Amino acid sequence: MKFNLSQIVQLLEKIDNGQINALLLYGPDKGYIDKVCRTLVKKFHLLKTSIDYSDLKVISLEMLLNTKNFFMQKQLIKVRSVGESIDKSIKLALAKKTLHFVVFIADELPSSSSMRKFFEAENHLASLACFHDDQPKIAKIILQKCANTNKIIEDDAVKYLASCLKDDHQTILNEVDKLIYFTFGKDRITLNDAQIVVSDESMGTGDNLCMYFVQRNLDDFLREYTKLKQQNINDILIIRALIRYYLNLYTVLNKLKTGASIDEAIKSLSPPIFYKYVQSFKKAITQISLKNCTIALQYLHQAEVDYKLNSSSFDIYQQVYAKI
Repeated sequence: MKFNLSQIVQLLEKIDNGQINALLLYGPDKGYIDKVCRTLVKKFHLLKTSIDYSDLKVISLEMLLNTKNFFMQKQLIKVRSVGESIDKSIKLALAKKTLHFVVFIADELPSSSSMRKFFEAENHLASLACFHDDQPKIAKIILQKCANTNKIIEDDAVKYLASCLKDDHQTILNEVDKLIYFTFGKDRITLNDAQIVVSDESMGTGDNLCMYFVQRNLDDFLREYTKLKQQNINDILIIRALIRYYLNLYTVLNKLKTGASIDEAIKSLSPPIFYKYVQSFKKAITQISLKNCTIALQYLHQAEVDYKLNSSSFDIYQQVYAKI
């Protein structure tokens, strides 16, 4: 069965009624994945344990799911680092009622993956995609948390935060909590408050990372990359951010060839480039040719394939930065 995050209440009800025996959580937002696991532990009073998917080759999943523990308490068993394919032995183990509840955790899974297909097709199993919030959803989260603490937040502060907080769900909540604590004693949160608490120096951004990449500024690129990794942004999303950036460069360079001005070409992009990064984008246009832009896109698309085939040994420097 297939669920989305807005259906979490229905999912929990089916688990409570014994209709769902196991759950697949996949996607880049580790904050949402952790939140779902914490909710399961709290609601059903479960003990927690974890195992890597590769270890199930030597440990029987069926035995793991039915062995009573010392406390005689039901467990939440998290199976980490799940890949696209599912072994027949695991299908057989999940076909039966079990003592413990198991959650399989994966990064992004294509709709063609056998793991995802199996969990979506079986009525006693469930899959839940956990993707990053878009700006309108982030703005809604900010407004709701401020309302819960009887604070008014100015519109420009909401817009600024929604543009900066492009991370996993838990990081967004943590940063908004920091802002609320910072403005203790104040009824209104201003743009200046937001900029003091949440800044480019503390939060990594895809725009900065792409800018440093095109400028061949290795130190700042790696620094920004580290920030994004600390915010639970995985390599596949970083590669895709670079692809979008180079596609924008390609589009503008083509429009310049037809006689358009650089401002006209940039304004034609959709979605538009955030005003804060327009000047750095203009600079990037002067530093790359249409030919090199095309070559970079070829390498980036190949890097996305390489990551999907073997994410555990993927190296962003060797397989992306150094090549381009």
